[in-house]
Amino acid sequence: MQRNTAVIVVEVTLEDPPDSYSSHIISKVNASLSYARNMEVPEETPLSVPGITVVLIQDMQVQSGWYSVGIPATDIFRNYTITVKPHNGFNVSRPFKINTRVLDPAGKDVSVKLTEHKVSE
Repeated sequence: MQRNTAVIVVEVTLEDPPDSYSSHIISKVNASLSYARNMEVPEETPLSVPGITVVLIQDMQVQSGWYSVGIPATDIFRNYTITVKPHNGFNVSRPFKINTRVLDPAGKDVSVKLTEHKVSE
């Protein structure tokens, strides 16, 4: 029997920045609590370039592996969903931060954003 595991579903919105600075393309980062079968969510995913990569941070400690999703070379402005399996020490009832990075095809940071979140059980 598979046990359900708490996961954080991260929604990242990339938008064409009004100031034309590519470092501002991350417009929104939202998080929600969900559940998945334990074996359906890996401990982390391979780095995707170009792509979006996220990691959870709580109490100044990394609380997840790095999770990544690829983005197309063109027409990148849309919503992306990344499912993250927190480490065992992660407390879903406490605030946490998400470090979101957008990487170009060479693997260099285009945009980095640190956002604070709280989800309800």
